[in-house]
Amino acid sequence: MGLIDWAKQFHRRTQTRPFTSAVYQSGWELVNGILHRTIADRIGTSVWSKDWDILVVLDATRVDTFREVSQEFDWIDTEAITSYWSVGSYSGSWVANTFDVTDHPEAKSTAYISGNDWAQREVSWEPNLPIDDSQLPLFVPAADFCWEEVGGVETVNPHLLTDLAITAWRNRTQYGFDKMIVHYMQPHQPFIGHPDLIHQMDIEGEDDYEGRENFGVWDSAYKGTVTRQEILEAYQNNLRYALGCIDTLRTNVDANIAITADHGNALGELRQWGHPAGSLLSSVRKVPWTVIEGEDRMSREVDIDVSNLSSDKNTDTNVKSRLQQLGYL
Repeated sequence: MGLIDWAKQFHRRTQTRPFTSAVYQSGWELVNGILHRTIADRIGTSVWSKDWDILVVLDATRVDTFREVSQEFDWIDTEAITSYWSVGSYSGSWVANTFDVTDHPEAKSTAYISGNDWAQREVSWEPNLPIDDSQLPLFVPAADFCWEEVGGVETVNPHLLTDLAITAWRNRTQYGFDKMIVHYMQPHQPFIGHPDLIHQMDIEGEDDYEGRENFGVWDSAYKGTVTRQEILEAYQNNLRYALGCIDTLRTNVDANIAITADHGNALGELRQWGHPAGSLLSSVRKVPWTVIEGEDRMSREVDIDVSNLSSDKNTDTNVKSRLQQLGYL
């Protein structure tokens, strides 16, 4: 979005909401847009510099929320949770930076089981997208096969994603990989069990993530039509849902499992919401890190030929539709 389009959008907002709300939202979009085009993507620590067999990525997970909710799961040592700066402020930049096989040849021996559609999305501001999945030993665009209604909202079913990950890891020798990244969509919106908040995600404006008029529930937060507490409770429940699935995963794989996030999420810090491209807020760029040991107790019997789950059935329309449901477009 250019300056002229930004100015038009700012003017529209001043006509439909309190002036201060329009100033803060449009002001942050301008600042973050500049940062995204200059220094934002040069900051952060790559996951390839860390030790893991399976990397579980919980989309949009705040460090403080992860520490708090993790206390409810006795298999997570909350005192061992650390944090670091991610290489992206939103999934698109994280995927583009992480799967750049020129800079990170380790990706060529790593499977990617992804519930996040950004890996397949072509956009002008991320030249490394879509990723070249032909360079990976196994790429499963799980949203193609796991997208359904869960708890009253349309999202990627984390239980199905877990089954794909389990069967892929048990057959890793056959598929030719020694590491695997499993990308869950939760705790990212939409919030499972909270269909009341899904209505905050009506799509308006341009089909442009960087510059569109409505950022779903985050746009509603800027407007003041939904409270921080309402969002936080739904966000925490989404994280609980995902951690329950990781509990299943850890008891069905023999592996060193790291749990992290692609980025965090602002919940009103400096009057910023969500995780816009270019943001350097610590609540957006700092992500959790902890490691657990997995043991395959064969408590989950799954046998899926994941090699047949290619992106062939995917279309640009499908990707756009799912990204809309996730509040991006």
